[in-house]
Amino acid sequence: ADGRELALKALQSASLPFWRRAVSEGETLKALRHPNIVPVEGFGEHAGLPWLAMPFVEGGDLGRRAAEFAAPLDAARLM
Repeated sequence: ADGRELALKALQSASLPFWRRAVSEGETLKALRHPNIVPVEGFGEHAGLPWLAMPFVEGGDLGRRAAEFAAPLDAARLM
């Protein structure tokens, strides 16, 4: 509603114990503010699946980026 672009993370398990943990973590994550943490703006449930809403961060696929750092570094990549 306020024009911000958000990313939604849908959690795969809809079991009640997992959902209670997700809600608990959602409340904790909403309270965290740090330059190295993407803040949680909200959380809820849709069609039985819990979700978290966070600001969209440009930068590509996290899995691909992590794999790049796991590969041996060469001088060209450091420049």
